[in-house]
Amino acid sequence: MDRSWQSPGGTSRPLSGTPGPGAPDISLRDLAVGVFLFPGQVLIAVRTCGRWRRPLLLLLAALLLGGLVIGLGTYPRLYRESIEWSEWFGGVVKELRVNADGFGWAYPTDMPFTTRCKRWRVDFAKPDAEFAPQKAEGRERRGVWITSKQVMLWWLVPGGVFGNAESKLVLKTAELTDSIIELAGLAGLETFAGPRFGSYTRRIILIGAPLYFAGTCISVAVPVLVYILLFTVMAMVMRRGELAGTFGSVLAVNLLCAVPSVCVAAIYTALRLPALDFTTVFVLSFFLYIVLAFSSVRRMVAET
Repeated sequence: MDRSWQSPGGTSRPLSGTPGPGAPDISLRDLAVGVFLFPGQVLIAVRTCGRWRRPLLLLLAALLLGGLVIGLGTYPRLYRESIEWSEWFGGVVKELRVNADGFGWAYPTDMPFTTRCKRWRVDFAKPDAEFAPQKAEGRERRGVWITSKQVMLWWLVPGGVFGNAESKLVLKTAELTDSIIELAGLAGLETFAGPRFGSYTRRIILIGAPLYFAGTCISVAVPVLVYILLFTVMAMVMRRGELAGTFGSVLAVNLLCAVPSVCVAAIYTALRLPALDFTTVFVLSFFLYIVLAFSSVRRMVAET
């Protein structure tokens, strides 16, 4: 990478955000290499030039790669568990019917009926039964609630650290009724044989794979871009001393600092490591990278 910007003239206003005479034109390749190997150098050069378009392009590439990495890391398990779960469910109901009035099945015939699979509880309830799976028998924290009118996916999450919800669990739900009816319409079937549930699910998952990967990319990009914009606005509002700069220069720095942070968070999420989610790992990595980059900048400026 070109280090001509490190001359005394180049470091007189390293964080001012105002392009100086002979300001370097950093290529996308140099940015991609420098953001991992020379964070301080790239930080000064881009901040001085005030250019944000190439950093944005580099971040978008990192977001796309990160979404694909997370998708590749989670899709095999989703595929395997979906097949296993659907085959088990097909063996329980024997036959599932979808019609204008709702759903029907061959077994069980007596309601209510509760069974379990892989730490999921499956409740077959009467049509007029109150939806309250957390009060039912069992200690599971997730499951499926099925009646002849609707299918509900539910799970319990911690209610929060503060307030009345402390140390309690909160019920979260997602209704699958319309999705199942639409899938039945696309398949052109009204009756699904239980032994073939595995093949039905395999076909749906393979067809929906592009949508799944697109969804992981979007789920990665949205919080990252929101945080970048938030951090940029905060930096402009709280600007002082060496942190002062134009909106474009501050945005360029934040975009670059987010690139390695996205990569770290994506790898962490793809490995399915416990405790932290993608957004938390990204924010922690982002702040750590900024601290390291600015420390490097101050050392270089002091040595000039």
